[in-house]
Amino acid sequence: MKSLFILFTSFFIMLGHSVSAQDADSVRYVGTLEGAYLNSGNGTDRLGGNKMGFIEEGIVLQVLGEEESLYKVRLSENRYAYIPKEYAADTAVTDFAPVITSGSISVSNAGKYDVISIALEQKRCYLAKEESESGKMIIDLYGVQNNSNWITQYLDLESVESIDAIQVDSDILRLTIGLKNRTSWGYSVKYEEGRLVIKIKHNPQFTLKGMVIGVDAGHGGPDSPGARGRETRVNEKDLNLDMALRLKRLLEAKGAKVVLSRDKDTSLTMAERKAVFLANDIDMMISIHCNAGGTASGTSTYYKHIQNKKFAKTLLESILEIDGINLFGLVGNFNFSLNAPTEYPNALVETLFLSDPQDEARLNDPDFRELIMKKVAKGVKNYVKYCKKIEKRSAAHEF
Repeated sequence: MKSLFILFTSFFIMLGHSVSAQDADSVRYVGTLEGAYLNSGNGTDRLGGNKMGFIEEGIVLQVLGEEESLYKVRLSENRYAYIPKEYAADTAVTDFAPVITSGSISVSNAGKYDVISIALEQKRCYLAKEESESGKMIIDLYGVQNNSNWITQYLDLESVESIDAIQVDSDILRLTIGLKNRTSWGYSVKYEEGRLVIKIKHNPQFTLKGMVIGVDAGHGGPDSPGARGRETRVNEKDLNLDMALRLKRLLEAKGAKVVLSRDKDTSLTMAERKAVFLANDIDMMISIHCNAGGTASGTSTYYKHIQNKKFAKTLLESILEIDGINLFGLVGNFNFSLNAPTEYPNALVETLFLSDPQDEARLNDPDFRELIMKKVAKGVKNYVKYCKKIEKRSAAHEF
């Protein structure tokens, strides 16, 4: 009887091993492609699901399931997210470890940025978030355990006050970065030669003179005319370009250098527009549009990341100085692609509604388009002045 028990036990152990091996063989992995981002859930609207954050290409993710145009992917043992299928491709994995350990961390001043570098033996998924109220930046590294016993910080840092590495779950390492500055001028997160590199911009000189500002004229080309006026049938793309060119002239008169995403009626993808701005290392960006829909009227500004709320609000407040303009709203967590970059402050300006007769009449008046762009330019200047005041007050408080 004892021999029979051992035989059956051995059989079930072997069966378990066989099933486990089979399960391992059936696990599916995808690698992220250029432009990849993660969604919080499988919900959607006309601008897509809520984006958690962009991640670079070449990060391997385990697929847990599929839902229409999305893959459900594992971030860690207890967390998952969704990635659009168009930004992920099947990949063969032979050396993927469920959990890796982190290595040494260094923080140095690289001229225009403070640079944080953390050693990782494989690319792992990450999510970054700047918390403007707390003066911190949080970066979660999934599938990573903390073995960063050396955190070397140099003494000439301008953006980073402190950094700590904390294990918040058995396979999630959190970097908590204390920021010296109270205003945000952008950051990036990328992998470089076996290390995750976070670059946090230093404060600029608080003057428009010499500042590089991106201006985007929304829509463009034959396939993207935008909204259309109900009475005049004017295309939004043409009004946007006219206003963008006016804003360029007004900002250049204040000493700024302006980079346009387009200066004529051409088709550009969102990725191409962002590439123009990143290549020119801009300090901030404004996208110009006209709104449309229903019986609504008025002006509004939009931001995605909380650190850009004040910028969007300052632009809106300046525009509302124009008599007779209704307030449509200040809109946060907005899923517009040009609000997504973290490398520079950015905001979307929806000037007025082409679907409203009074708004449409104003937008078709060149003098009004000049006036509203003057107010946008004033809003940019006011935001720079605000940042200078906040940083000056913060420095005085430290002493």
